[in-house]
Amino acid sequence: MSVHLSEHDGLLEITALIGWPQRCVYGALALVPLLAPYELIIGVAWRSYWNPFFVFAAAVSVGALVVSALLMLIALGGRDRRTTIDTKAGRVSFVEWSPVGRDRTRAFPVGALRSFDVRTHGWTDGDSYSLDFHWAGGPSFAVASSLSREEIEGCRATVAAFLQRH
Repeated sequence: MSVHLSEHDGLLEITALIGWPQRCVYGALALVPLLAPYELIIGVAWRSYWNPFFVFAAAVSVGALVVSALLMLIALGGRDRRTTIDTKAGRVSFVEWSPVGRDRTRAFPVGALRSFDVRTHGWTDGDSYSLDFHWAGGPSFAVASSLSREEIEGCRATVAAFLQRH
């Protein structure tokens, strides 16, 4: 996910996007598991469907279809985010959208923003980081996420400097 910051006229926009090239890669990867059902079910001339080898091939094919569906869901349903801090209007708004699905919008007063920090998410193949906004008596939101801690720390420093100026 790429993170972009832009500041103009008392607005700070933080945009976190899953790019179209990345979506296309996930879509292409979703086609690869579809070879398993073809090779195991259609490509083989089964004389009888009532044997353990066919049941095993069918189970592998169902698993491959599930993997393919999950990859396509990531490609089409991955949510992009835009957070706008508008100091003139005194509002922070969050908008999430994807190529399929409904847009989600939430807004909070700037004064209700209690803190924002970098959170580390531990994974088996490395860490990822997110910038979280915490609201008084309310939820917290991951505004941006990245594999680079420096990128998220830079976002946090930009937000802190922006809020200090306004």
